[in-house]
Amino acid sequence: MNACFQRRVCLLACLIAPPQAAFARDAGEDPHPSAQPRVEILAHHQLEKITISGRRLSIQAHGKSPRAAEVKFRRDGDEVRIVPAGQPEWRAGIITMDLGSGARIRAGKVIRKYAGRLEARAHPQRPGLLLVLTPPLEEYVAGVVPAESPEDAPAALLDAMAIVHRSFAARAMRAPRHAHADLCDLTHCQVFHGGREGDHRGVRAARRTRGRILKERSGGPISAWFHADCGGQLSSAASVWGEEPVEWSRSGADDHPTDEWRWRVDARRLAALLGAPAAVEDLRVSVRDPSGRAKELAWRGGGRSGVVSGVAWLSLVGKSEGWNRLRSALFDIRRDGADWIFTGRGHGHGVGLCQRGARKMALDGAAVEDILTRYFPGARVSRAIPARETFPASVLAQASGGPANVFAHEVSAHAGRVMARFGLESSHLILPEPPPGPRIIGEEWMDRPFKFRVLASRTVEDFIRVTGQGGDVMAVTTRGSVVVNPAVFRLPPARRMAIARHEAVHLVLRAVIPDRIPAWLDEGLGCLEQSDCHRNVQLRDALRRASQSGVRISTLEDLSRGLLAAGTPARAAMLQQASAAVVRRLIHAGGEARLAQLARGLAEGSNFAVAFQQAYGRKTDGLLDCLINIKCAIAAPESPGK
Repeated sequence: MNACFQRRVCLLACLIAPPQAAFARDAGEDPHPSAQPRVEILAHHQLEKITISGRRLSIQAHGKSPRAAEVKFRRDGDEVRIVPAGQPEWRAGIITMDLGSGARIRAGKVIRKYAGRLEARAHPQRPGLLLVLTPPLEEYVAGVVPAESPEDAPAALLDAMAIVHRSFAARAMRAPRHAHADLCDLTHCQVFHGGREGDHRGVRAARRTRGRILKERSGGPISAWFHADCGGQLSSAASVWGEEPVEWSRSGADDHPTDEWRWRVDARRLAALLGAPAAVEDLRVSVRDPSGRAKELAWRGGGRSGVVSGVAWLSLVGKSEGWNRLRSALFDIRRDGADWIFTGRGHGHGVGLCQRGARKMALDGAAVEDILTRYFPGARVSRAIPARETFPASVLAQASGGPANVFAHEVSAHAGRVMARFGLESSHLILPEPPPGPRIIGEEWMDRPFKFRVLASRTVEDFIRVTGQGGDVMAVTTRGSVVVNPAVFRLPPARRMAIARHEAVHLVLRAVIPDRIPAWLDEGLGCLEQSDCHRNVQLRDALRRASQSGVRISTLEDLSRGLLAAGTPARAAMLQQASAAVVRRLIHAGGEARLAQLARGLAEGSNFAVAFQQAYGRKTDGLLDCLINIKCAIAAPESPGK
C-alpha cells in the first residue's frame, strides 16, 4: 500500500475514532444513512412564505450558519429572504437547513412536522418556493404508511406496505420521478405529510421491516405499485401504462370482497370534459385490457367524434370533478335520459398490491411474505442498500485450501499495515487456516479491537443474489465482511492485489469511523488506491461524463447517492474518480489534518457546511460553496500526497 496513503487513512481514522469504539456490529446492520430520498414537500401549495419552528434550527446559506428557534422564509425574486427570529435578515439563492429529529413547517393554515435536511429555493417553474426535504429513509417510510394505508389495516398489511413504500422510494432514488427531486408528496408518487403525532402505525411497521425492499432478479428495486381495491381483477403495468413487461408483475383474478360505485353526469357536462361542441350523443368503451379495464373510450357529439385513453379520462375527471367520481377504469357506461351513468368496481389503477385483497389475506392469517409473494410473484425481498449490509453467511461458503483463503491473507496484510498506525495487535487480523471441508473463512472472529471475515460465494450467481450487485463487481465490503466474487480469482495477481488494497481501506474505515461517514469520502479515499484514480481527473470532467451517462449530480449528497446506486462498474468507476477529485482538492486546500477534522465533524452528525467551516475556516467560503453545489471546476493537485 502506498505509504503516503497509509498515513492519510490512518490519520483520518485515528482522529475520528471514538475512544471506546465498538469495532463491529451484529448481522442485520441498518442501511447506510446516505440512502435518503429527496422529496418535494407541500408540492400542492403555492408557497410564497413559510415559517419553520424547532429547537435551535441550523441554517446554511452563503457561508452563514445562524441558529434560531424560528425562521421565516419568503420568495424575493429569484432568491429567498431569510428572517431568523431576533436576528438580521438576509437573502440567498439556495438555503439548506437541518431540521434534526423534527421541526414544524407552517404554510398558511397547513402545519406539518418534518425531520431531515430541508433545501429551499425559488421555484423555477411557478411562483413561490420549492422545498425539497431529504429525510432518513425509515422516517420517510414511517410517514407514508399511515397516509397511504386503510385506517383498519392489520399489522401484516402495514408491514407489507412499508416494504412496498421503501421499494418505490429506492426505485425513485435510481430513476427520479421529478426534475428537482426523486419524489413529491402527492398521490402520483406517494402521499407523505411528515410525522403524524399520535399515529404510531407507520413507525412500528418501518421498524419491523427496517431496510427490506422488493428487488428484481437483476438486483434493482422494483417500482412497487399499489392501489386500494382492484375490483377482483388485477392489471399489469404493461397493459395500463404501456410499459415493458416485468417478471414481478401479476394480473388476473384476485378473489376478495369489493364494492360497486356509480357516477351520474349530464350530457352537456360530459361534452365539456371531452371537448365536444354539443351534448354527447354516444359514448362507449372501445378497447379494454385483459382485466376488463377501459383502455380507450370513443365518443360522438355535435358532429364531431374522438377517442380518449382510459388513463387520460380518469385523470381528466379526477382533476375536474374529484377523485372519487371515477374510482377506477373497471367500469361500464349506459345512458339514462339526458344523463350518462358509469358503474364500476374497485378503486385505483389495479397494478401491483391490492390493499383490499391484502387486508383479507392478513385477516386470514397470512404473513407479510405471503402477501408480497402473491402480488409481486417474480420479486424477492432483500435489504435496501446491499453494499452496506452484513450478508447472510448461510449462503456463502469456501472450500478448503481454495483461492479465497489467499485473498483473505492479501486483505489481511494490507489492512494490517493500516492498523499498525493504531497500535493494534496484528493478531487481530490473522485469519485461521480452514479445516478440510466447506466452511466460512474467518468465522471465528476476534472480540477486540477489530474483527472481519472474508467470504467467497460458491458461484457468481450466488454473489449476485446475495449482494444485489452485478456479476462484473469483484468484491463488496461491509462492516466486518468482504464478500468476494469467485471470478476475482481468475484475474491477474496485480489486479487482484489492487482489489485487496481497495477493500482493505474500506475495512479499516468501516471499523473505526461511525456509520455517518458519507459515501463520497469513503469511496474517494478507497479510489486513491487504484491506478485509474491516480490520473488526477478533474471534477468537472468526471461530472461531465456522469451527466452523459444519466447520473444527475449537483451536490455532494447526490454524489453519495449515485455511488450507492451506481448500477454498472463503469459508472461506479466514474463516480469514484469524481469522489477522489473532491478528496484530493480537500487535501490540497488544507492538508490531511483538516480533512480528518472535516470527517470527524461529519461522523459526529454535523452537516457538511458546518463541519467544513470548523475544519477549514471562513477564508475558504468560495471552496465551500463550490463543493456544496459542485458548480466549479476543481483542478487536482499534482500528487494526492502533497
